[in-house]
Amino acid sequence: MRRLLALSVALLWCAGPVFGQAKGPLEAVGTDAAAVLRLKNPKATIDKVADLVDAAKEGFGGQVRTQAGAIGLLISNPTLAGVDMEQDWFVAVYVPQGADKATDEPEVVFIIPATDLKAMKDGLDPELKFQEHGKYGVYTLGSKAANAIQARLSGTGKSIASLADTGAKTLYEKGDISLFLNVPLLRTVYADEVEQFFQQARQSLANLPEPPGGPQGIDPKMIGDIGGKVLKALEDAKGDLTGCTIALNIAKTGILFEDLVGFTPGSAADRFLSRHKPAPFDALAKFPEESLGYGGVSVDFPELASLGTKLMQGNNPANTAAKEAMEAIAKIKTGAVMGSFGLGSMTDGIFRISSLMEVADPAALKAATRKMLQSTGDGLEIGNGMKQKYELAIDGETIGGEKADVLKTEMEFDPNDPQAAMAAQAMGMMYGPEGLVTRSVFQKDRMLTTTGGGTEAMDALLTALKGTARTDNPAGKTRSFLGPQANLLGLMDLPGTVAKALRIVGESDIGKMFLPLDEDTLEQLALPSSYSGLALAVEPAGLRTRTAMPVEQIRGVLTLVEIFQKLQGGMGAGGGINLQLDN
Repeated sequence: MRRLLALSVALLWCAGPVFGQAKGPLEAVGTDAAAVLRLKNPKATIDKVADLVDAAKEGFGGQVRTQAGAIGLLISNPTLAGVDMEQDWFVAVYVPQGADKATDEPEVVFIIPATDLKAMKDGLDPELKFQEHGKYGVYTLGSKAANAIQARLSGTGKSIASLADTGAKTLYEKGDISLFLNVPLLRTVYADEVEQFFQQARQSLANLPEPPGGPQGIDPKMIGDIGGKVLKALEDAKGDLTGCTIALNIAKTGILFEDLVGFTPGSAADRFLSRHKPAPFDALAKFPEESLGYGGVSVDFPELASLGTKLMQGNNPANTAAKEAMEAIAKIKTGAVMGSFGLGSMTDGIFRISSLMEVADPAALKAATRKMLQSTGDGLEIGNGMKQKYELAIDGETIGGEKADVLKTEMEFDPNDPQAAMAAQAMGMMYGPEGLVTRSVFQKDRMLTTTGGGTEAMDALLTALKGTARTDNPAGKTRSFLGPQANLLGLMDLPGTVAKALRIVGESDIGKMFLPLDEDTLEQLALPSSYSGLALAVEPAGLRTRTAMPVEQIRGVLTLVEIFQKLQGGMGAGGGINLQLDN
């Protein structure tokens, strides 16, 4: 899906209601086309791109406008002769079918509005097959595509617009650049390739290697069994797909991708998805603001709750208490799960993770969790000579007026393993002197956990959750573009995470030897917070995805590019530090 979008956008450089027009441009494209891309008002869209580039890097928008004329090369009309730059352009893609699939290439048809049809035709390569359709010039180099267009204009078959439902039409017409994929056709044309993919996946699951000495930790056979069920569900769902629409909107404040995958109403896929209710994730707006990323998941899938039980039973199948505890956890009704992550330092531990799980019966969850951890005995064998041991202190700390269970997880390494010391050192860097410690607080309708950051991390989470939700901060602003509810939500400060990681390394004693960062560079790496966002939400007979990237994220990426170029300038050709030794 993404590859076809990239192909179509490359063809276009940047690429009243269209679907509803009786004699509109899409009447020239039949249901035998694999995809149709639309560029809304090219002149206005180019201006939007230029404004965005200017906002990200002042002065560069002018280059976009200067080079905009090159778009003519991509529609086989180098001089844009007779082309109307203020009406929507269309590109249809026809894929080879049947006996032609192995030898032929996809054929592209351009449906371009004209101010002067004769001038447009005269400005095209004579080899292009040109037809008129109202105010549009329709042309292609492909013979099969030309025949398909001619047949459609003669009244054969139906327009590709007939395949789109109301949701797809609305989204298609909203985007500055939009793509509609004819999924039923693609599914038929590439049925053999799809089946081959599933066969290879099933074979890989069936041949998962078993560790020497038998299963240790998670049982590979159980993974294969569960993976097979997932593949079966995907195979069943592919037959219920009706179409896919993708729209890109551009503004000086950033870009927004929106995808809508449609399913047959009442189908097995539709019924399955309808069980998963989106959530607003309101509590995320109260999480500590210094986090580099936020996320949330909302599903209603009983088998998912028991998945961990089935997998982990391979660790110690004879431990009845552990098995009973995990089965009890699987039966507890939970709601949305939310979390955040950040980065600390090499001395205090790099990772900072906080989470909140909505739970109907926190007391039952607390009791079952404690029972499971206490029943592990001498620990869990996880293979390669390593053992994972738990030390649980029930109500071990009081933080912010709340009792917290404190779980310390220790890894025991084979002393004869030369990599053991290295692994132990890595654990120290990841979690600091305290080690891998998780704190859990059970409140009336939720469970809170923090890993890394000591008691201060839990105190910060408790304090933040008592405060007021913030929607006007960088994370809240991105969240506002992703819809009010979602089943899967992610907010990530991409350049901020890279910059923070560089600072952690550059400010450490070891890092200074390999990554020399001067004060100016360190100051450059103190990027202001901003977040890209992704949200996936189930809706009636559909699955909608929104991806937002604000201009601040683009600006941060450009800053990192400058920093890497600067660092590269101080490196030798081989990529290492260029040291000059005197005789």
